[in-house]
Amino acid sequence: MAAQSEQAPPHGQGGGFQATFMHGGQQHTVHSLLSAADAALAHDVLAVKAALDAAQQPPAGAACSGGDPLHERFAALSLSVRAAATALGLPACARGELVALSFGGLVARLQACADQQGGAACTLLQAAACLGDTLPAQLLLSLEPGLATATDAPHTPLAEAEWALVPAPCPGLGAALLAVLQRSAAQAARLVAHMPAGDVRRLRTAALCLARAQRAHDAPLPQPLVWRVLSLCLAP
Repeated sequence: MAAQSEQAPPHGQGGGFQATFMHGGQQHTVHSLLSAADAALAHDVLAVKAALDAAQQPPAGAACSGGDPLHERFAALSLSVRAAATALGLPACARGELVALSFGGLVARLQACADQQGGAACTLLQAAACLGDTLPAQLLLSLEPGLATATDAPHTPLAEAEWALVPAPCPGLGAALLAVLQRSAAQAARLVAHMPAGDVRRLRTAALCLARAQRAHDAPLPQPLVWRVLSLCLAP
């Protein structure tokens, strides 16, 4: 029988926030999260796991229809758009690791990140980096690429240990390019190095065309405007 899941809104409790997810007839909770945004992220990480678990047991008739079991199970799972997209876009290695991990095991690893986060007043991504746990970090970045620039101190760039946890390639990471460019060219270069090859080629082509147009019309654009135009070429 396929695992069942229901969506429960993240909410605050006792001065913190928690994410609750029903799976396999059991309520799972990740508590002591620092914000509603973190609780929503933790909830969607669990939703991705539920989707992959459900895909291992496709509904009757899936084999005859020739459809993708993961697509066919989304209607029965209350997945957010970003959770569904992440489940479909996970690299094979990350998907395999997540499928092999028990649901309770994922909850425990997220809880360890939450505990680390509370003790250090950092983001969930930074907490995963401190713990050296790559799977939650990959899931968090796949769900929300902007985490590559989101720190409690916006001027503080990601540390080497945190960049090491960013999967390469990381689909959707280009969405954070403009924010990173506005902070640090060096960090932007690190981000581009983790983008899919197709996105990098598109970005390079746009940069060359923009530079040629500026030279041809002797109309140099302000740097912030150049950054914004280049970031638009990576818009989904």
